[in-house]
Amino acid sequence: MFASLVVAMGIALGACAERTPTGLGKTQTIPSAVPTSTPSASVPTPVPALTRAPQATKPPASSEILPFTIDAIREYLASQLTLPAEQVTLSNWQPVEWRDACLGVHKPKEMCLDVITPGFTLKFQTGATTTMVNTDATAKNFRLAQEPESPGPLPALSWIRTGGFAGVCQNLSVYSTGSYWLRDCKTDVVLAQGVLPEEQQTYLSELFKRYGSFEWKPMPSANSADMFIDQIRFYGTGSQMMPAEEQQKLNEYLAKLAGGLAGANPGASGIAGQVFIGPTCGGPVKAGSTECADKPYQATIMVLDSTGQLVTQFTTDAEGRFNVPLQPGAYTLHPESNGKLPAAADQNITVLSGQLLMVTITYDSGMR
Repeated sequence: MFASLVVAMGIALGACAERTPTGLGKTQTIPSAVPTSTPSASVPTPVPALTRAPQATKPPASSEILPFTIDAIREYLASQLTLPAEQVTLSNWQPVEWRDACLGVHKPKEMCLDVITPGFTLKFQTGATTTMVNTDATAKNFRLAQEPESPGPLPALSWIRTGGFAGVCQNLSVYSTGSYWLRDCKTDVVLAQGVLPEEQQTYLSELFKRYGSFEWKPMPSANSADMFIDQIRFYGTGSQMMPAEEQQKLNEYLAKLAGGLAGANPGASGIAGQVFIGPTCGGPVKAGSTECADKPYQATIMVLDSTGQLVTQFTTDAEGRFNVPLQPGAYTLHPESNGKLPAAADQNITVLSGQLLMVTITYDSGMR
């Protein structure tokens, strides 16, 4: 009798033992790289934290291992498609790093925060219909993507400097094509953009091929005079881990590069932005649908001074983007048109000294 009671208690305790929950695989922690040189006792050298950037993995078919629930997204899709929620199923998903806070889906006249945003792209099936949804890392923020959308041209590296007595905030993004953007993080003003000289492209290209991805954010020394905090996001394709000394060298190089780019055209002023056209289809549109959203549009824009005289004219790129230097003053932007439609209204603008004015121009396609 007593022996049977002991056995029964053992079985009950085993049943109550803690179970390991299912979830995403644990992130492998890579040890911080430690400089080989011995730091001075008076000026301690910060040890940069070195971690692998998230890597895209082959998406499992099951939705149970996502780090969030999809109930809210499923219910939203069901309401848009007038279907029961149980008929909306997640068939696939994949981790993504979006190039900005708009999650790969850009709305007309929308300014997106220029920050790499980790998230997911989800594929839902409703019978024979496929719907793509882009989310952030929590899925509390999500957007519908009518077609599977690429994250876009992510920068090969991103360098950010904040702090200092003047409270600066600069963000330098360099792309694999050799092009770059240098922005003021606080005002979202483009300080410089273009293509790096061949010598600088060669140096960075060699680093990308040799070293793998990492993030680096050292804390400033207590004795630092400027108290800057720098951060590097490096998206290399190599197999080696960049040593701490090389990281420090890269940070100094990028700081010098950003300073040179910002000072290459001191006091520069002008306009930058994008041209759109819409609507892109006729008839009624379901609420929340992106099917008929405005699209980027290549156009020619005339720039007139306050007396109506032509100052310059420019043609946007294939994505409707433009960046045009102008002297400080008042101007009228006149979008050209080959006929009555598509057409866009004139815009009166004022360009200030040392600043790029962000402008959005939208053509009316005439579709209703």
